[in-house]
Amino acid sequence: LQVLRQLPGRYKYHSLMPCISTIAPRGTDKFFADLMHIKRELYPAAFQLQFSIHSTDENERDHLMPVKKWPQSQIAQYGELFYHKGDRKIGLNFALAEGSSFEPGVIAKHFDPDKFLIKITPLNPTHTAAKNGLSSFIDAYNDGEKCDAIDQLRELGFEVLLSIGETQEDQIGSNCGQYIRRHLENHRHIDNAYVYDVDTP
Repeated sequence: LQVLRQLPGRYKYHSLMPCISTIAPRGTDKFFADLMHIKRELYPAAFQLQFSIHSTDENERDHLMPVKKWPQSQIAQYGELFYHKGDRKIGLNFALAEGSSFEPGVIAKHFDPDKFLIKITPLNPTHTAAKNGLSSFIDAYNDGEKCDAIDQLRELGFEVLLSIGETQEDQIGSNCGQYIRRHLENHRHIDNAYVYDVDTP
């Protein structure tokens, strides 16, 4: 938040647009209240907010993201207050795993298509995904497989983005910070009989 307050005074760019992507952890209500105030004061119509949803079933969300977080209903309530006419739509990101719930009716129940858009991305083939037996519903190597749910969402008035990155990132292991984190966790150096993590200062 401190950085967001300082950026406009430090960099005189008319096109400056911050982007925050979050799962909306519980216990962060003050952070999000302050964020809304900063956005209204310093970034009117020039702010991109995205919530990671990943499944329309709350139990599945808890399995995929095992931390306390806002339910979809609370995300929707916050978004209604955050969004003003002329703003960029608030993104709802679904990195869909094979078999995950993705129900257009549930999305439409909570979210207004005039204020929220749906972003669908492939599930990155990270160590964590492999460990948990998760595979991507979207085939990144075949330009993404469309599903009936996407067509239904568009019929309900939602803007749907199928966001597929560079597949070479999968091949070289650079598509997600989890690769680097796992490497650092597993890779230790021995120096003068002391073991220390690579990222130790």
